[in-house]
Amino acid sequence: MADHGTFNMADHGTFNMADHGTFNNEDAHANQHAYLSSVSLRDAFLVWLSEEHSQNYAPTVLANCLDNISKYVLRKKMCTVDLWSLSQHSVFQPVYNRLLEPYPI
Repeated sequence: MADHGTFNMADHGTFNMADHGTFNNEDAHANQHAYLSSVSLRDAFLVWLSEEHSQNYAPTVLANCLDNISKYVLRKKMCTVDLWSLSQHSVFQPVYNRLLEPYPI
């Protein structure tokens, strides 16, 4: 069986939710860094997918799906930052679990 590799988000920096609250002018530099980190994580994920780790879908299709899921998570207030900013499994897991919950009717 071929080794398909693993995309380890921890290799691309860490994210501490306590460090990133609601954006305001006072911490614009920190927010810019968080945004650039999320962009670089997305780019790193695209590179990883492009290295034949995605056989069924184009890497950009997968990244765009994650972009839309991230927008949904923010809109529904399941998370205060976009998914690309989450690099620690312990922070991502509760958000993931909420996404899997049945939608209340």
